[in-house]
Amino acid sequence: MENESRQLLERNFGLAEQRRNIWLATAFGDVTEAEITNHAFWAHVSRMIRPSDEIIVIPESNEWRMHLYVIRVDKVGADVAILSKHDFREIAKEALDGSDPFTIRWRGPHAQYGVVRKGSNEVVKDGFPSKEAALEFLRDTSLAA
Repeated sequence: MENESRQLLERNFGLAEQRRNIWLATAFGDVTEAEITNHAFWAHVSRMIRPSDEIIVIPESNEWRMHLYVIRVDKVGADVAILSKHDFREIAKEALDGSDPFTIRWRGPHAQYGVVRKGSNEVVKDGFPSKEAALEFLRDTSLAA
């Protein structure tokens, strides 16, 4: 009997697509990791998720990505664990030096990226799909001079 190994039962084996869901959550602008992993953060959607589900969280600006695993769920929230996180801000880093009078900011899903004057916070132009497009606008106009 010592050489016999236990075997997985068929009822405990199945397609992942049938046993768990993968959700995509779009986070608001300045949400923190501590907020995302807080039980109560998931209160409004807790009735939709269940243990073993996975949640991919991205901000509207697409500057980072976090992959979560749902451990426990109740009516007032969910406990999640971070499986992975990736920060893309370094990849799309602004090519502006500190003395430049402009900055590029994410302004929301409709305005997207915008060129903003540092001193007055005046929006010079927005609607750029990426930071690179906004930087190109600055380089191509007399604003950067």
